[in-house]
Amino acid sequence: MENREKLVKDIFQKGRGILNPIFERNGFKYFNKSSGNSSGGHFISGEYRKVDREIEFSYRGSLGLVIYRLGDLSLDHETYMTFLGVKDRSKYPGFPKNPIDSFNDLAYDLENFSGDFLKGSGQEFVKFAKQFLKNPEIFKGVP
Repeated sequence: MENREKLVKDIFQKGRGILNPIFERNGFKYFNKSSGNSSGGHFISGEYRKVDREIEFSYRGSLGLVIYRLGDLSLDHETYMTFLGVKDRSKYPGFPKNPIDSFNDLAYDLENFSGDFLKGSGQEFVKFAKQFLKNPEIFKGVP
């Protein structure tokens, strides 16, 4: 196994170790999605699922796009935090020096802001996702 591939796998596993307790206590289970090499280097992706909900994420040198799905509706993490009105207080995505810190930042946001999605009815998430579907440019130009 190439050193870079091993490093990516190790960081991804450590990151999952940070996220697992949050998802497990909320009834989610982890599933591998894909891994391999691409022009950007080695990557790994996975998702946590519970009934009709899932959160997908990937890692390739840093934690990538985080996507929330409920049924056929989805939002990326930044858009969800913006709808919630907490983008200025959310920690992910950031620019940490240590790549594992991005998993800590995501864990902070999940614990502090994503309760409706993780353990609630999901109605607030559905409302936001439907708004975004109708107007994907809703936050264009908003810092």
